[in-house]
Amino acid sequence: MAIKVVYDMSAAAGQGDAFSRALADLAAAVRPLPGCNGVDILRKQDTAEQFLFVESWQSNDAYS
Repeated sequence: MAIKVVYDMSAAAGQGDAFSRALADLAAAVRPLPGCNGVDILRKQDTAEQFLFVESWQSNDAYS
């Protein structure tokens, strides 16, 4: 069964853009892992420091 893992993260005040770049680097490292179906980075429009990092995995075993 496919699963999604959601991380709700906040950057320090004024550091939203730098945090966004760091999350993009993290996503690039996670995407090629065996069993990973993809990664999405969502940024709240009205709060530039608030993010969701969403990983999609083929199964719980693939995530572990």
